[in-house]
Amino acid sequence: MANVVIVTGASGGIGSAIAKKFGETGAKVVVHYNRSAADADAVAKEINKGPGEAMTYKADVRNYEEIRAMVQATIAKWGRIDVLVNNAGGSKSDIREGGLPAWEIKEEVWDTVLDINLKGNFLCTKAVAPYMIEQKGGYIINMSSGMGLQGKKGSSAYSAAKAGIIGFTKAVARELGDYNVKVNVILPGMIRHKNIINENRRSEEDVEAYKRAAVLHRTGTPEELAATVVHITTLQNISGQTIKLDSTIY
Repeated sequence: MANVVIVTGASGGIGSAIAKKFGETGAKVVVHYNRSAADADAVAKEINKGPGEAMTYKADVRNYEEIRAMVQATIAKWGRIDVLVNNAGGSKSDIREGGLPAWEIKEEVWDTVLDINLKGNFLCTKAVAPYMIEQKGGYIINMSSGMGLQGKKGSSAYSAAKAGIIGFTKAVARELGDYNVKVNVILPGMIRHKNIINENRRSEEDVEAYKRAAVLHRTGTPEELAATVVHITTLQNISGQTIKLDSTIY
């Protein structure tokens, strides 16, 4: 397998694991980032040491012109795009509000969370889809959350964004099915990595509570998630599906 892959939000955590896993297969990988150039460079350097090939690209997923430029740069360098992983996102702005109820969230915080998560998926898909249609094939993998299924108190913006991604995935899968483009969404659950405490404001108590509630009593790892993402891009008969990678019961 030697696909051309764009992974958004690939400078750390889940995104970097996905980018590296594709690199292990010999893929050509765009390591997208918005803030941390040094981290993105480190990911690309590791990929380039192996059978894969990587380049970094800085873009704000909320800005269509920047995303379109990234896609055009990918086409100019490698001639096609086989896989788009819409991984960029987050709820840090929502969490900084202290888990406020919906009626107390500032409008600009709501807009930021929805833009980074839901609008970012839309703009990246909008930029990539015409090329996949032309080549009559491709994979788009979106990242959502269990909050998109059941919501979470104090995270209404993030829950709304992640629910929107699930609906967006199913609609776009129907629209692109005639062109052999497969579109699926993954719900990772809690993935344990070095940034989970500081970056996402999780406490060790949060992690332990999650493990107690989970059927398998464990969190996931970035490597497990990355392996699943890569595997999906080898399948020809799956599209429009919501794939839960946790052992909780929603």
